[in-house]
Amino acid sequence: MNIPDKSTKLEKLFDIRLLLVLFLLFTSSIAYTAALEWDEGSFLTNAEYFSGDSSNFEESRPAALSYAVSGIWLLTGESTFSARFIAILAGVGCIVVFHRIAREEFDEPLPITAVFAFSPLLLYWSAHIYTDVPALLFLLGSFYMFQRDRHFLAGILISVAATVRYIFLVFAIGMGIGYILERRNRISQLISGGLVGSAPFLLYSRIYYGGFFARIIMYLTQVSRWSDSGFMASVIPGVKSGLFTLSGLIPALYSGWKDTGLTEKSMIVAYTIFIVFISGNSYPRYWLAILPFLLLIAYRGLDRKFFYLASAIMITTSGFGVVTDGINHQRCEAPLENALDYSSDLEGKFVSDSWGIAGYKLDKPVMSPWKSLSELRDEEDVKYAVLSSEEPYEIMESFSNNCRSYYVYNLEQPIA
Repeated sequence: MNIPDKSTKLEKLFDIRLLLVLFLLFTSSIAYTAALEWDEGSFLTNAEYFSGDSSNFEESRPAALSYAVSGIWLLTGESTFSARFIAILAGVGCIVVFHRIAREEFDEPLPITAVFAFSPLLLYWSAHIYTDVPALLFLLGSFYMFQRDRHFLAGILISVAATVRYIFLVFAIGMGIGYILERRNRISQLISGGLVGSAPFLLYSRIYYGGFFARIIMYLTQVSRWSDSGFMASVIPGVKSGLFTLSGLIPALYSGWKDTGLTEKSMIVAYTIFIVFISGNSYPRYWLAILPFLLLIAYRGLDRKFFYLASAIMITTSGFGVVTDGINHQRCEAPLENALDYSSDLEGKFVSDSWGIAGYKLDKPVMSPWKSLSELRDEEDVKYAVLSSEEPYEIMESFSNNCRSYYVYNLEQPIA
């Protein structure tokens, strides 16, 4: 392990501080101006519920992030920016922990830290109320503890990561397999830590939902309704998403893979298999979880100039995707915003294909269209629909731009 002298440490501390300041400026700007993303509305709605300000609650969502938002709101009052600032702080934490991980292994940890800090995926999703970045902070913390042979703490942190973002349970499984292959005599410490870290979540799930894993089962049941399945619908888009998002890093892994430990490999492989073949999701943000590990592998095996080239390609392709999606989302959300403004005075239950955002904006019960509109009307007493599709019901109002159209329907007035 490289131990730099005092002057070098001070110089690098200044540099990491400069990175963090720039990161804060970029992410704060995004957080202040960006329109709500899909899941943010659900986490904000749940935060209102935990604050006692709303009766709406989407039970399938992981609760930890919304609890944290409700706590911040006690100090700041309710605002989207203050809620997003939690994710920003988690992003700062990710950079600090990643720098410590890199410092354990490399003489020059700052360049790889800078690449990670300014990767478009981290910048963008650190400015939104999603579980990706907060969970990544605990995942990196767990790996750092693993590096330092503090296996009980590694178990605690990996289990906390999995309770913040349920699919990170796959990393815990991958880490466990790695321990069996590489550090079998330490696995009892990992498991003990995992039980301690997950105990609050398991007890909460058992007391309020009747089973230790009831919350996770509820989440998987809900997500399966909207996830694609099949080779063409799921696997091919997942592979394409990974290739485009990670791009230059993928061929750069070859030379460093042989010098990578079995536990690290096991975590990466387990997560990749899950995302591509099981999850049914091909969103680019899902690849943020393994980005820091892929950077470490590439940094181990490549000359610095080739690492910078591979990183530049990755930043360019993922940046193109992030910027394009962000601009389109900002532009395409105007009809939805107008439709929700129009609907705010209507009384009754709603259904919407953007139910998370609609539920938060309207502060009313909003259901997802997982049943037909007629079934929702008859069985759930849903009166109105805010949808981007044309349906055989009376259109109360429509809102359009050159990107998208949204319609407000009266479900009590079907069109024959």
